[in-house]
Amino acid sequence: MDYFTEGGKSSRIVYKRYLGEGLKKGLSNPFSDVKSQVILGREGFVEEMRKYFQGEVGAREVPALRSLKKVLAIEEVLREVAVYFHMEREKLISKRGGGARQIAMEMSYRYTKFNQEEIGRVFGVDYSTVSQNRRRMGIQLKEDQELRGAFERVKERLDRLSKQKI
Repeated sequence: MDYFTEGGKSSRIVYKRYLGEGLKKGLSNPFSDVKSQVILGREGFVEEMRKYFQGEVGAREVPALRSLKKVLAIEEVLREVAVYFHMEREKLISKRGGGARQIAMEMSYRYTKFNQEEIGRVFGVDYSTVSQNRRRMGIQLKEDQELRGAFERVKERLDRLSKQKI
């Protein structure tokens, strides 16, 4: 309220006048400019904060940071994985999709707002199957260099897409 003290007048009086003038002019809601429910500021400031947070802290540790990335549609994820593995979408989501299918499930979980149940519906399986595939793939990534390489290359492609301006 000290901001509204004017020449010895009560800050409440000055604040009341400020609000009255604002109502006549039509005030905008400052919260309409909040980005990702985390940051309020101009685009340049938001971009600087995004770079800072993404470099310092992983999105898994601070879930709100996940919202600073562009959330991808599941079809974007499926398209990128299918293109990388040179296969049709239908084969990718079928039981014949193999390692590409497991990667697609994991990337869908990481880059979309879909939970495991929703991902399961896309792939025609139960959420527990998605969970098991993700767990198994985590183990395989440690043991299979070829799979790990493919996983990293797909992840790089999706990272580029998700870092586009929100």
